[in-house]
This record gives sequence, C-alpha cells and structure tokens, in this order.
Amino acid sequence: MLYLDIAIIAGETAALVLSIQKHGFWKQFQFYTQWSNFILMAATVAHLICLIRQRRKQGKQIPARVEKCLYCATCMTTVTLLVTVCVLIPWYGHPEYFMLETNGLFHHLLCPVLAIASLPFLRRMEKQESRIALIPTLLYGIVMYILNYLRIVDGPYPFLKVHDQPWYMSFLWFLVLLGAACGVAAGLRKLCGRKS
Repeated sequence: MLYLDIAIIAGETAALVLSIQKHGFWKQFQFYTQWSNFILMAATVAHLICLIRQRRKQGKQIPARVEKCLYCATCMTTVTLLVTVCVLIPWYGHPEYFMLETNGLFHHLLCPVLAIASLPFLRRMEKQESRIALIPTLLYGIVMYILNYLRIVDGPYPFLKVHDQPWYMSFLWFLVLLGAACGVAAGLRKLCGRKS
C-alpha cells in the first residue's frame, strides 16, 4: 500500500504541472477530471502520513475517515476514467490524446488504475459510504449545469453544454452520469477490505 500511495502522489504531482501548462492555473478548475484527481492526491497524502505513523507505532489504526475519503476519491477518478473511455473518446476520437498525452496519461489512466488497485488494502465500506461518494459528482454536475445555463461557463464537456442540445438530453445525460457514478461506487465498495 505504501508504494501505491507514493506512486499515486508522484503521478498526481506530475499531472498537476502538466495540467497547469495545458489549461493555465484557474481554467483547470472547470474540469471534473482535475477535481477528482486533486481530491485523490489530498486523500492519498493523508493516507500515506497515517500509514507511516501506523508503521512507527505498531497497532495504531488508520482513521476510518481517511480511508473513506480515499474510497470516495477513487470513485471519482474511476468515473473520470469511464467517461473518458466511454464518452469523450467516442465523441472526439483521438484516444492517444486522452489516454497517453500530457496530464491525460496520469489523470485519465494511471492514477485511477493505481487508486483502484489500492482499494483491497482499505477497510470494508458500508452502503452509506457508496451514497456519500456520489455527493461530489452530484454537486459538480448541478453547479456546472447551472453555470452553463447562465452562460458563465461553456462546457467543458460536451454533455454539459445545455444550449447546444435539447433540455431532455441534458437531463438524460445527468441521469446517465449519476447512474454510472452509482454503479462505480457500488462496484468499488465490493473491492474494499479484500486484503485487510
């Protein structure tokens, strides 16, 4: 688990630098991808600190809230991975751009996969955690739909562009993405605690 945490932090650090170069500092905050990965990095740093403390003081447990945050962040980055593979690549093409170039290599592929690989080492999660894991995705969707409707933001994802599609398509996209996030949270919850 220690090495997975270090690998995730290294990947997220590299991705942050590349993301700033690609989007600028402020514009990157429009993207769910960046939010999910920033949260993953913060949760992983907290988990690594607790893991080091646990190894120094034998028997000291990692706080449940830290592992819940790591689970939640993993759900978010997995949604990022799925949306990239199932929506953005079919929509725009250029899989190499989304999966292998600049920050996409880390944000869309490596860090989500490493985070999923770390789940069996966490404690088991309850159904309630699956519901809590949906909150950031739900909030992002609501805020970005409102900002797009008010023409404060354009996109950044095609399914968020409410003025470029019928209202029912926006609603349908919202339901599909929230349903995908529910499925991800439920599926990843089953991986937690397998090796504890």
